[in-house]
Amino acid sequence: MDRVTAAVERLFEMRLSRRRVAALPADVAPRTLAEGYAVQEALVRKLLDHFGGRPIGYKIACTSGVAQKALGVDAPFFGVLLS
Repeated sequence: MDRVTAAVERLFEMRLSRRRVAALPADVAPRTLAEGYAVQEALVRKLLDHFGGRPIGYKIACTSGVAQKALGVDAPFFGVLLS
Protein backbone atom coordinates (compact mmCIF):
# COMPACT_ATOMS: atom_id res chain seq x y z
CA MET A 1 0.00 0.00 0.00
CA ASP A 2 1.45 3.39 -0.92
CA ARG A 3 1.86 6.22 1.60
CA VAL A 4 -1.15 8.26 0.38
CA THR A 5 -3.50 5.27 0.52
CA ALA A 6 -2.19 4.31 3.96
CA ALA A 7 -2.81 7.83 5.26
CA VAL A 8 -6.31 7.89 3.78
CA GLU A 9 -7.17 4.53 5.35
CA ARG A 10 -5.83 5.64 8.74
CA LEU A 11 -7.73 8.95 8.64
CA PHE A 12 -10.93 7.28 7.45
CA GLU A 13 -10.78 4.70 10.24
CA MET A 14 -10.20 7.48 12.76
CA ARG A 15 -13.23 9.36 11.42
CA LEU A 16 -15.44 6.28 11.72
CA SER A 17 -14.27 5.52 15.26
CA ARG A 18 -14.17 9.23 16.26
CA ARG A 19 -10.62 8.75 17.50
CA ARG A 20 -8.36 11.80 17.81
CA VAL A 21 -4.60 11.91 17.61
CA ALA A 22 -2.14 14.78 17.72
CA ALA A 23 -0.56 13.76 14.41
CA LEU A 24 -0.41 10.93 11.93
CA PRO A 25 2.38 8.43 12.54
CA ALA A 26 5.56 9.24 10.64
CA ASP A 27 5.22 6.17 8.43
CA VAL A 28 2.00 7.52 6.84
CA ALA A 29 2.18 11.28 7.39
CA PRO A 30 2.46 13.22 4.10
CA ARG A 31 6.01 14.41 3.44
CA THR A 32 5.21 17.11 0.92
CA LEU A 33 2.42 19.59 0.27
CA ALA A 34 1.54 17.70 -2.92
CA GLU A 35 1.29 14.44 -0.97
CA GLY A 36 -0.90 16.14 1.64
CA TYR A 37 -3.29 17.45 -1.00
CA ALA A 38 -3.38 13.98 -2.62
CA VAL A 39 -4.39 12.53 0.76
CA GLN A 40 -7.04 15.22 1.15
CA GLU A 41 -8.47 14.60 -2.33
CA ALA A 42 -8.67 10.83 -1.84
CA LEU A 43 -10.09 11.15 1.68
CA VAL A 44 -12.79 13.58 0.56
CA ARG A 45 -13.77 11.16 -2.23
CA LYS A 46 -13.88 8.24 0.25
CA LEU A 47 -15.95 10.23 2.78
CA LEU A 48 -18.44 11.31 0.12
CA ASP A 49 -18.72 7.75 -1.20
CA HIS A 50 -19.39 6.46 2.31
CA PHE A 51 -21.57 9.20 3.81
CA GLY A 52 -22.96 10.96 0.74
CA GLY A 53 -23.09 14.71 0.45
CA ARG A 54 -21.02 17.03 -1.66
CA PRO A 55 -18.27 19.64 -1.44
CA ILE A 56 -19.75 23.05 -0.58
CA GLY A 57 -16.66 25.24 -0.49
CA TYR A 58 -13.12 25.64 0.75
CA LYS A 59 -11.42 26.90 3.87
CA ILE A 60 -8.12 28.70 3.68
CA ALA A 61 -5.78 28.64 6.68
CA CYS A 62 -2.57 30.43 7.62
CA THR A 63 -3.18 33.52 5.53
CA SER A 64 -1.00 35.70 7.76
CA GLY A 65 2.72 35.58 8.37
CA VAL A 66 2.12 35.16 12.11
CA ALA A 67 -0.08 32.08 11.58
CA GLN A 68 2.37 30.61 9.07
CA LYS A 69 5.26 31.08 11.49
CA ALA A 70 3.27 29.49 14.33
CA LEU A 71 2.64 26.35 12.26
CA GLY A 72 6.00 26.30 10.49
CA VAL A 73 4.62 26.71 6.98
CA ASP A 74 5.55 29.20 4.28
CA ALA A 75 2.20 29.71 2.55
CA PRO A 76 -1.54 29.42 3.15
CA PHE A 77 -3.20 26.06 2.59
CA PHE A 78 -6.79 24.98 1.96
CA GLY A 79 -9.26 22.28 2.89
CA VAL A 80 -12.58 21.19 1.43
CA LEU A 81 -15.82 21.89 3.30
CA LEU A 82 -18.44 19.16 2.97
CA SER A 83 -22.21 19.36 3.26
